[in-house]
Parts: sequence; structure tokens; C-alpha cells
Amino acid sequence: MIISYKSFRFVPMSQEFEENMDEDMSEKNKVEPLYYWQQTEDDLTVTVRLPEHITKQDIRVECLPDHISTVLRNLQVLEGKLYSSIDHESSTWIMKENNSLEISLIKKNEGAQWPEVVVNDKQGKLVRDSA
Repeated sequence: MIISYKSFRFVPMSQEFEENMDEDMSEKNKVEPLYYWQQTEDDLTVTVRLPEHITKQDIRVECLPDHISTVLRNLQVLEGKLYSSIDHESSTWIMKENNSLEISLIKKNEGAQWPEVVVNDKQGKLVRDSA
């Protein structure tokens, strides 16, 4: 039931208008990935953009053979079971001058292509090599 003090009429929405609305909504729903990653036959490199005023002391990266935990101050950026095993003793991280954290994970199973860094984690974006 619709109640109105003024006269009104229903106006059908055009398909073009609906498509534009869908595009606008999908643009608003896009979220910047928490991290970007790329891989070679031997390793993975995970890059995290750092907020301003983060120091090396604010960063905690823990690598285990099948698990990773990355915390910036109190923000959990990357946490969980890795897609495959890594050589955790050879894996490293560095704070870069361009306000980013770079984590290098050495694959135990060389040549295996990973579809994701952490199982069921969709917060990262794979950057494919353009070569």
C-alpha cells in the first residue's frame, strides 16, 4: 500500500539506468587489497603498503613451515595456513623506503604454482609478471 498526499505515478526504470547503477555500486564495493603478491618457481614475494609513521618495531612477521602471521601495530594483515610449505628459516622480510613491507617466502616445493598465499584468504591480489 502506498499513501501520498500528492498525486504520483510509477515510472519504469530503463535498462541503461539499471546497468549504470550496478556499475556505480560495484565501484563503491571495491576494496583495496591488504597486500599484493607475486611468485616465481622458487619463491613468493608479498608486499604490504604501510600506514604512515610505522616503524620497524611496529612490525611483527612470524613464518612457520605451514603458517604465517603478519601484524602491523595491532592490525592483523596476513594470518593463517599457507597454501603450501615454505622454508621458514630462509624466508625474510624487509621494510622498504617506499613505505612498504616486503616478505620473501621460499617455496619448499619448487615449481609449484600457488593460487593463494593463505588458504581461503581473499584480501590479497596476485600481481602477474607481464613478461
